[in-house]
Amino acid sequence: MSTVSPFSRTPEADHLVGLLGESRGRIVEALRRTPHSVGALAELIGVSEVAVRRHLSVLERDGLVTAETVRREGPGRPCAEYHLTDRGRRLFPDQSAQFACELLEFLEEEHGRSAVLRFFQWRQHRHPGRPGAGLAGLIGEDHQTFTTTTTGDSDGHAS
Repeated sequence: MSTVSPFSRTPEADHLVGLLGESRGRIVEALRRTPHSVGALAELIGVSEVAVRRHLSVLERDGLVTAETVRREGPGRPCAEYHLTDRGRRLFPDQSAQFACELLEFLEEEHGRSAVLRFFQWRQHRHPGRPGAGLAGLIGEDHQTFTTTTTGDSDGHAS
């Protein structure tokens, strides 16, 4: 079976392979981009449909993927398309912490430190039920200083 795989050997992909094994890592990587049927996944990763079904069963049991029945145009049975669950998507860092820090740095450079502090105060007022509304460690005791450091690893995962 010849195949052109979208699965690239990036550090992220290698992490998935180490965590899930080669075939399951490739399945999860393919589903990250778009939902796929069993047949499409088999063609993408170069294994039989039976093997893909076994891998999907394990991934589904572990809460990483789920199936949705999709009706086809015209006659024929509906087919199942698999996609990542929220838990499956969490295998991939989203870089939101880095983005937030860059946004705060930009806000400070363009509008001054007081604009950033006003934002934190606005956020604290907007989310009164959240302890600190995400401000813990960001505003100094003098209420005039802040830091844009995050508590995450270099891949963007919260710690």
